[in-house]
Amino acid sequence: MQQAVADGQAGAGVEVYTSLGCKFCVKAKLRLRELRVPFREVRVGDGAERAALAARAGGRTSVPQVFVAGAHLGGCDELLKEDASGALQARLDAAGIAPLSSGSLQPPSSPGLGPPPPAWRAPARRAPGGTRSIL
Repeated sequence: MQQAVADGQAGAGVEVYTSLGCKFCVKAKLRLRELRVPFREVRVGDGAERAALAARAGGRTSVPQVFVAGAHLGGCDELLKEDASGALQARLDAAGIAPLSSGSLQPPSSPGLGPPPPAWRAPARRAPGGTRSIL
């Protein structure tokens, strides 16, 4: 767990609190990336980490939880609603958060992001007679 959760400190940018295996976390992060919004991902587990998140998120323990300039926005549904209504852009503008340049989808300080994975290709199979064929 990162120190910001334990201390309840508000960040200056966008923070997304997530956990592994959460499809709504993936959806929220994907939308922020599509909008080119820089954000910091904070992974939380159970127990004390969730309790600290709940204290910061007004009692909510579900993930994702999104904060903009330290203010709690809500979960994935709230993020998508604010995006659709234009309120998210207004909130980002008020906080002075600008989209990333076209060369980067995520700030380098965010964990778990590297270059995109190479395109998947099926392994070559042996055809009858010992020749190789690509499926």
